[in-house]
Amino acid sequence: MTRISGTGTWIEAVNRDREPCKGFTLIELVIVMAVIGAALALVFPRLDFSGPRLDSEARRLAMLIRHLDDSANSKKFYYRIWFRLDNERVDVEVSVDGLEYAAPRDDKAFLAQTFRHGTDLEDVTIEGMGKVSRGEAAVVFSPGASRAFNVHLNNSGKSLTISYNPYSGRVKVLDHRI
Repeated sequence: MTRISGTGTWIEAVNRDREPCKGFTLIELVIVMAVIGAALALVFPRLDFSGPRLDSEARRLAMLIRHLDDSANSKKFYYRIWFRLDNERVDVEVSVDGLEYAAPRDDKAFLAQTFRHGTDLEDVTIEGMGKVSRGEAAVVFSPGASRAFNVHLNNSGKSLTISYNPYSGRVKVLDHRI
């Protein structure tokens, strides 16, 4: 069918045999996306993503402590672990006689570890020495004897404790402070 208007000619197509289109219009899709975006804006700040990061950092430090204990007893070397609380970093040194320490060259597991993902090294409590919350704290792993200690890590208000028991050689990651 053709109609003529005052400004020109235009064609209006009429197809009575065609079924109506199935699907969503563009405005319906935009409205749904806006509702989903608003819901995410409300929920996203409440989600806690610090847990897995803090757990992985705590397990990484626990493995290092366990490896130091095993190496001190099997290789008969002395290892000193430095907790650098202001730099959020852990360094390891090795000694044959327990007098002169140097950075280990052979084992890559003993390389310095820096805490990532906003994880804070809060404090270290060493048996017989007390709690250290600023500066540096060192623990020596010697063949046959070491001191018990606890390390507290924090990320976004969540705290974990890494506890070392020299009598059993066990290192535990606990979800509460000791």
